[in-house]
Order: sequence, then structure tokens, then C-alpha cells
Amino acid sequence: MDEDVKYNEEKNYIKIWPYLDDISQAIIPYSDKYLNNKWIVNLNFSEVQRINSSIIAITLAKLVSVLAKKHYSFKLIVPENESVKNFLHDSGFLSIINNYLNFSNTIGDLFEEVEIIDIKRDTKKFSILDKTANIKKTSFPIFHLIYNPNNVRESVDKFSNWLDDNILSVLDNYEVKTDILYSVLTEIAKNSQDHTESNAFFGIDIIENLDTKRGEFLFSCSDMGKGISKTIRTFLRENHQEDLRPDAWKHLSFTDCYKWAFTLGKTSKKPPNMGIGMTMIIDGACNLNMDLSIWDAESMMLIPKSLYLYPESFNHEELRKKVFNTGNKVGFYYYGRLKF
Repeated sequence: MDEDVKYNEEKNYIKIWPYLDDISQAIIPYSDKYLNNKWIVNLNFSEVQRINSSIIAITLAKLVSVLAKKHYSFKLIVPENESVKNFLHDSGFLSIINNYLNFSNTIGDLFEEVEIIDIKRDTKKFSILDKTANIKKTSFPIFHLIYNPNNVRESVDKFSNWLDDNILSVLDNYEVKTDILYSVLTEIAKNSQDHTESNAFFGIDIIENLDTKRGEFLFSCSDMGKGISKTIRTFLRENHQEDLRPDAWKHLSFTDCYKWAFTLGKTSKKPPNMGIGMTMIIDGACNLNMDLSIWDAESMMLIPKSLYLYPESFNHEELRKKVFNTGNKVGFYYYGRLKF
């Protein structure tokens, strides 16, 4: 192989963030700005040190949103860390990303070092026990919500059954309002399928301290839609609302869009959608005392618990306090953390 071509192929890469188990990944932008489609694109996972399902699901959405439907051929550089490499397989990450990206068979294959199987969502989970601290970390396979325009509830129903059969039973030994948690998660999945009309990825982890009988429930839902703020602007441009001036969509801030979305009865979908999904998500998360954030466009919003406790305080000023500029286009996803 020509040395210059080989050199350029090796430089033609996207380097994956090393810490795929904390929310810092959410701020990292992946871009194809400097990629050359003449050469194989390397997805470089070699330096990944830590990983879990709730964060790798976000990474998956970022990569697919940027790279799918582009004329690239890909190769995956597997992690040096053996447990991380196994995680990419066991979580279903490899099988899912293989559905979206064009992996080359000419200069090495994505799966040349990792056997690929189809994970059965109703049975598979994997745990890591830290014997020193007696901490059990259970990660569940990424749930792939596949949008079906002929049956928009199909994937949500499968997800709901999967939650019932595999996730919530783990929390039976703890004081967790599993009925409310179930409602929050299914409403997020439903909201994603209804409003984005695109596929999404759900990642869930449970961390248990076997000595103190306390723990954390972590989850993310990442979809490939255009996000709430842009969806609402588009909707208001095409559907005039009597309580807004005709050109309101031009002047809405990020906070304006979310205040509209959080208002009971407001929806960007036509009937029979009733505009109660976001309210149910917020009320449920606040009732659980869950830390819930929504990442959208170039911002992150912490869902204010006061919306549930003190609905009269629901105003622009309070919402603005909860919005942070990320400085990057972050995509769209929910990230939740529930202590129990």
C-alpha cells in the first residue's frame, strides 16, 4: 500500500472520549468536518477506560446522527481495555451501530476481533461486582426503539414489556416507586416516538451498594430527531396558535420553547395526542426526586423540581436559571439519575 495513502487513512479518524460512564460525554461533539471519504474512517475506541449503558447509548446516538447516510466506509479500532471491548459487544452497541454505518471488509472488518451476536433483549444483562467495596454494577443492553410509521406504539410496547420483565424487578428490594418510574420511562419513550418519528436508544444502569442497601438508577434516552426546541418552532411556524402572534416562532428563545412544551395541553402533534406527556414526565421525575436533564441544541436544562412542588413558580425566570449553554451542538437526549 502506498505509504502516503496509509498515513492518511490512519489519520482519518474520530477519537472516542475515554470516559463513557459519566455525563461529560454529553458535551463532547463528534464531527465529520475533517474526514475524507476517499479513505476508511477509523472509529477509535482504543483509549476508552470506563463505560456503562446509559452513556454509551448517548455516544451511539451522536455517532449515528453525524455519520449515518454519509458516503464513508468505517473500521473500528477496538479498546485496549478488555472489559470495555467486551462491554461494546454485550451491550449490543456493535450490533446496533452495524445497522447504520457502512463497515469496510477491504482493510479489516469491524468485528475481526469481536464476535458479533444478536442480543435477546428479554434475557441479557451483565453485572460487575467490585469485591473491595461490595458494589454491584448492573448494565442492561441498549434498547433500540425502532420507529414504525404504520404502528408508532410497536417499539414502545416492546420497551414497556422489557422494563416490566427485566428492569423493575431488580428494584423490588428497595424503596422505589416503581410504578412512577415505569411511567416516566415509558412516557419518555412514547414522547420520542411520537414527536421525532425517528429511532432512539435507551441505556439503563443500576448501581447497588450491597452493604448499605442503597444505590442509583441511571438512564438515558437518545433519539435522532431534531429536538424539542426546533420541533416547536417548526410547528408554530406551520400552525398558528390563537394565544401567540403569527410570527412568534421567529422570536422564541430556548426557554420560551420549553415553557410552551411544559404547559399542559400544548402539543406539536395533532389529535388524538392530548399534550400531557411532558407534564407526566416532569411530575413523575419530581415526585421521585429524580435528577433529570434534557440536552437539546446547544443547551442543557435541569428539570426544576419546583414545577411539581410549586406550580405557581413556573415562569421564564425560573426556567432560565436551569438552562446552561454547552457551547456545542449536543444532540437531543434525556439523562436521569435516581438515588434509592
